[in-house]
Amino acid sequence: MRRWLAERKKLGNNPALFVSLSKQNRGERLTTRAISLLVKEHYHQALIFDDTKTTHSLRHSAITSAIRNGATPLQVQAMARHNSFNTTLGYIHEVSRLDSPAEDLIAY
Repeated sequence: MRRWLAERKKLGNNPALFVSLSKQNRGERLTTRAISLLVKEHYHQALIFDDTKTTHSLRHSAITSAIRNGATPLQVQAMARHNSFNTTLGYIHEVSRLDSPAEDLIAY
């Protein structure tokens, strides 16, 4: 990351973390479309050809991983920059539902 930040400084004073390296808009903020295309390219390199996998899938995976690895709800809310704690609770509920479904507790 430090190497990228040093390289980015050579491209101008744009405050964006990720900027274009193309000839057409070098040093300008990457567009949402450009980021999406980069992510799709990396999915394909990983042999993932599922059209439902998006940039948001990566965000969702990061939040889910943080919860599964012991992050507190407040840590997750801060990391995800959720305005509403209820949004964060939705992720926590989903992880609980996947990891420990109520159906498993039914005695037959």
